[in-house]
Amino acid sequence: MTAFVWLAKRTLPLRVLDECDPAFALAHRAWWEARREGLLPARAALDRPMLRILLPDGEWLESDSRPVLGRLAALGGAVAVQPRAARRRLGDLLLEDQRTVRFTGSALFQEIVVAGPDTVERWRHLLLPTADDGIRVGALFQLLRLVASAPRDAVARAHAAVTPGPARDDGAEANVPDGADGSAAPPASPKTPAR
Repeated sequence: MTAFVWLAKRTLPLRVLDECDPAFALAHRAWWEARREGLLPARAALDRPMLRILLPDGEWLESDSRPVLGRLAALGGAVAVQPRAARRRLGDLLLEDQRTVRFTGSALFQEIVVAGPDTVERWRHLLLPTADDGIRVGALFQLLRLVASAPRDAVARAHAAVTPGPARDDGAEANVPDGADGSAAPPASPKTPAR
């Protein structure tokens, strides 16, 4: 049985990179400036000694027949907490994200919220594609940071204190307790009945 369940996985707009950890903004800026005439940068343009010093926790995911999650592997076994998410493993969704980035050649910035036995953790994740010929994506640069961690019982108490009724689900992702990710829970869709 896995120790984690995933509560949310949402794509964030790239414009918020500058408001987050400076490492994300640095990596994205280096990737963007290395692009030429709309072509993707080569791996060598990013895999330089200076960037390795500034981004020591960045890692390269190679394009081979056996996809890997890298540092996200520890969270890959997390199962969705909501039944409507078909109890899909977080790792399967993250591998789909990698395939999407390889196909589109677009950067991906996302937030992942997981709950362990004792804590609720919020992670930010950046994927940047590179292509030695400018078109066919080869390696992906991955940067992962833990943004917040709180005791699970404290999150549950805070949620109970501010939530007057039963939790609601917007149908797109699992319900996240208020304060677990630093933002209010999304409003319920009018098409989704309250439980």
